[in-house]
Amino acid sequence: MIKTHFDYHYTPDRASRRTYTLLDKFLTFLRTFNKKGVIVGKNSIIKRNVNFRLTKGANLSIGENSIIDHDVSFYLTMPNPNLTIGKHVAISKGTLVACKSRMIIGDYTRIATDVVIRDNTHNYEKGKLLINTDAIIKPIEIGKNVWIGDKAIIFPGVKIGDNAIVSAGSIVTSEVKSNTVVAGQPARLIKVIN
Repeated sequence: MIKTHFDYHYTPDRASRRTYTLLDKFLTFLRTFNKKGVIVGKNSIIKRNVNFRLTKGANLSIGENSIIDHDVSFYLTMPNPNLTIGKHVAISKGTLVACKSRMIIGDYTRIATDVVIRDNTHNYEKGKLLINTDAIIKPIEIGKNVWIGDKAIIFPGVKIGDNAIVSAGSIVTSEVKSNTVVAGQPARLIKVIN
């Protein structure tokens, strides 16, 4: 039997990502069984080939009615990773989420395919090998009802406000205000949503 995560203005069919079956729920249970630090909310679905690389003490919380599509990767590595994904969030295939500190993805947010969200990067220093440099780590906060387009990259320290849109292919290096559309490399304001 097909169920939906909440009522829609149309009737979704089996191909819709907004539906799930009892088999989907069972497979989600198997995919997260014995994954220490992973909490999955009611009716959330995790598709095949989702990669969980979790350091000791990592916390990954997925709210109810969320969908993690196939081939998504979560890298929660030292020193203190804590990733909170809200309810009714959809993360599409091929997305990479790399968290070393605190990261929040708000309710009803949609993240398209092949997006990269990382709260860390290298601290390049002249005369040092890259592997001998320390990471720059800054928390990321993505608000509620945000749309992040295909192949966007979200850099450390970014805050994206509620109801914002990050256009496909954008590189986000600074704050995105609520109710705005940004695009470009680096991303800049394109439009204010009324």
